[in-house]
Amino acid sequence: MEKEINTEKGGEPHGLRISPDGKTAYIAMLKGKSIGVLDIQKMTLSYVPLKGAAVQTGVTPDGRYALASVYDAKSLAIYDIVSQKLSYVDLPKEAKGPVQIYPTPDSRFVYVADQGYYFNQPASDLVYKIDLREMKVAETIKGGMSPHGVAVSQDGKFAYVTNLLSGDLSVIDTALGKEIAKIKVGKMPNGVSLFYGEGLVAPISERESGNLKAEETAFDFGNVPMYGGKVKHNFTLKNDGQGPVKISKIYTSCMCTEATLISGKSKKGPFGMPGHGGLVTFAKQEIGEGGEATLEVEVDPAAHGPQGAGPAKKVVYIETDDSQKIQLMMDINVIR
Repeated sequence: MEKEINTEKGGEPHGLRISPDGKTAYIAMLKGKSIGVLDIQKMTLSYVPLKGAAVQTGVTPDGRYALASVYDAKSLAIYDIVSQKLSYVDLPKEAKGPVQIYPTPDSRFVYVADQGYYFNQPASDLVYKIDLREMKVAETIKGGMSPHGVAVSQDGKFAYVTNLLSGDLSVIDTALGKEIAKIKVGKMPNGVSLFYGEGLVAPISERESGNLKAEETAFDFGNVPMYGGKVKHNFTLKNDGQGPVKISKIYTSCMCTEATLISGKSKKGPFGMPGHGGLVTFAKQEIGEGGEATLEVEVDPAAHGPQGAGPAKKVVYIETDDSQKIQLMMDINVIR
């Protein structure tokens, strides 16, 4: 565990989503009836009061709006992040209680699963499509019983909704605005996610396999002042095998450490600790036979605050498509 923060007493944090820039987490406070706004770097938490119980949050891909489903008020809260203006789109009278929400890739619409069922509410079978430009419900789509989780494909063509009580997954054609298929998945399915296989590559033959090596696998930054700014070091990676090698993933051991891969005119990253800061891990960079690349590593000695003083080890992990795993070790002694 890197850090922790306490929410308000009795607030019951339920769902959260992170902004596209990785700097802010928006937390649905169920009993706190608010959106918790967490500055991830500073670990400070503020609240946007709502008119009811927040179940889940969302953030539009353009970073303009933070969203929250408000169960008892049967509405979608829309918080303009820059102006800090709070608006609502109330659902139609037949709504039973919205749960999970998901914005479309173009940031224009939000799909809302109107579940009901909990908190002495009758079950619903509706999904609402809300227009953020017009600030109104654009479509009402009939699906399975008690829709709970929702996700939209990266091309925006389909919405996938898990139905708690009918035990299936609804496939919604977003252009047609209707359910086109139901897939049985088992009892009381909850959330749904989409995975597109980034970083998965086909194996290459042994005869043509590349071999990635680092010219050095360890570096000592020595004594580094805590507030003297970030420190950098470049590692050189070479392919001395009998064919190309593809770097599939790069990630670090700590949120204070980031790496950027430079190969010719290509520059990818920054790569960071999985689950922190919204940084990517999938590299998908091929290095030809005899080729090389530079991995620029940057460490922020102030990232952990005063408690981060003293000696520490940082690691960058590199994985290739043929199961190679390289570890680049760095020592640093943070002084105040």
